[in-house]
Amino acid sequence: MNKVYVSKSQTVTKGDTLFTIDPKPYQYAVNKYTAALKLAKLKLRDTKILVKKRAAPRANIDKYQSEVDQISAQLKNAQYELDNTDIKAPANGIISLAVLQEGQTVSASTGVMNLIQTDKVWLATAMKQNGMGRIVAGQSASVIFPSAPGNTYSTTVLLIPEGIVAGQFTAEITENPISALKSLENLYPVKIAFPAEASALLRRPGTLATVTVYTDEGNPVNVLAKILQWISTWVNFVF
Repeated sequence: MNKVYVSKSQTVTKGDTLFTIDPKPYQYAVNKYTAALKLAKLKLRDTKILVKKRAAPRANIDKYQSEVDQISAQLKNAQYELDNTDIKAPANGIISLAVLQEGQTVSASTGVMNLIQTDKVWLATAMKQNGMGRIVAGQSASVIFPSAPGNTYSTTVLLIPEGIVAGQFTAEITENPISALKSLENLYPVKIAFPAEASALLRRPGTLATVTVYTDEGNPVNVLAKILQWISTWVNFVF
């Protein structure tokens, strides 16, 4: 368990410090193994001299070489832990949930912060499987958002997963919606490009949307689908 110091920022850039673990115990460990390694190398050097003079058995070289190797590994591990006391953001994002306060302790097995990446924003939708044979990447689609009534945005299909695995759909995995949608019975997840003209407010992770994919150009059903979606987006003003 380690004392921490927490950044107060909710919006972070890649490389920003999220929180810092008190480095003193780790620095002490590095100092300890650095001194031990120096002593072990001196022993090894002296032993080689004695063996050369036939004043010590050759097996002692292997013994002290093993000691040097072991302490070197311990020093590398201690240095790694010291280097990782400054926890940095792996990507641009938003801290959606942080349970840390300055002075609290953390452990490697307990999550303390949710970072939602904002560099790559896209939409995840679920389509009925009986229509999946007509949907391919690159097809045009349109999107409406309940939080932007009256607006329809054009976009495209990005990806159709090669396969899905049954599981459980929970709110805790909204940072990876494709994985969440894989479990929906009789539905198949589809990745949709986020509309370029949509406002920054709509790019917040967790925003709801309705997606329509147009599988056949010139199909009169597409016109009906657009009309129904247009009606839906204006209904959002009421509901």
